[in-house]
Amino acid sequence: MNMKHITKRDKQLAIVLTFALVLTIAVRVGFDKKATTDTTATESALRAGAVTEFESLQTAGLTAGSISDINDYSNATAIVSNEEKTKVTSQLLIDQKYEEGTVYGYKNLGFSEVEGNLNVREEASEDASVVGKLTNHNAVEIKSTSKDGKWLEITSGNVEGYVSAKYILTGDRALALVDDLIATYATVKVDTLKVREKPSTDSNILSKVHDADDLRVISIQTVENKDKDGKTVTEEWVEIEHDDEETEEIETAFVFKNHVELANKFPTGKTIKELHYGSEVDDTRVALCEMALKYYGGRYVWGGSTLGSGVDCSGFTMAIYRQFGIKLEHHAATQATQGRRIKASEAKPGDLFFYKRPGHSGIGHVGIYIGGGQIIHAASSRQGIIISSAYYQTPLAVCSYLD
Repeated sequence: MNMKHITKRDKQLAIVLTFALVLTIAVRVGFDKKATTDTTATESALRAGAVTEFESLQTAGLTAGSISDINDYSNATAIVSNEEKTKVTSQLLIDQKYEEGTVYGYKNLGFSEVEGNLNVREEASEDASVVGKLTNHNAVEIKSTSKDGKWLEITSGNVEGYVSAKYILTGDRALALVDDLIATYATVKVDTLKVREKPSTDSNILSKVHDADDLRVISIQTVENKDKDGKTVTEEWVEIEHDDEETEEIETAFVFKNHVELANKFPTGKTIKELHYGSEVDDTRVALCEMALKYYGGRYVWGGSTLGSGVDCSGFTMAIYRQFGIKLEHHAATQATQGRRIKASEAKPGDLFFYKRPGHSGIGHVGIYIGGGQIIHAASSRQGIIISSAYYQTPLAVCSYLD
């Protein structure tokens, strides 16, 4: 009887203890679950508020020289916390890795703030030669500051030199512009690339761009087209901003993705060479044009081929090209057979434009294209060596000898 009573109480006690244990476990699990949720929520809030945190750090006096101070904010706009991190904003269409502690690869970022152009000079002096120009909001890497603080040594694209410090935004003022100015660009990797109205090789050609040209990207599109045999092929095209020469408005166009290289960039300055000849022109072409321009205003002599003494049209081109190891005959029509025929729209500085001479039906005159729609040529005994529009009359042929 007593044994049965004890057994019954033991069973009741066991039930109570079991219930208490279950309740304790449930409470503990609930606490652990709540703690995990709070941690996740905190992490999510940090991610969502990363830009706000970054902005508050800016207002606290963060400068471009102290980027490493906020490396813990791995999601802060434009800041890369380590080599494995990538950054893509709504404007950027590709992932790209950047060096630790940089703003999209810039260690000491600044932006120009000017109306018109800012001269980049060879030395820290207003009397120094101009080697390039910046337009408004071009990015610069600041390398050093002059002792008086008035000049900054900078690089911007291919430009290296000195600019007036008062026209360069630095620190948090520069960082505030980062998201607005960074964008994806397509850099042309072939000599000439056709810009088309639609993403298809059958589409209208709107214009042509050249090696090293930067095109601002709008989107990257994968489309299905038909090849020459009628088979369906999958192609990638890059939608770009395109200036309509007639309306002077920015519209959209397409280039084939295989012929460009995509990168996230800021707009940068240009060298004097790039401004005059274009970014796609190599040093040989520039040197040839600059040599030809040295003889601007020189004498025209029928049958002449000696620079400085007097030349005719083909004698001028022959003498200039001779300096670069290219042998041309002293006859315009023959020179037109010695080069590679190209379209006038494909011409680069240093190529030759051929024309008819008054009273003749075939090629009888030649000039050197110097870019900007102009040629330099030995025109006549009255005019000498002059610069004219490349289309002062319709060219009969255009030839390249330098590619």
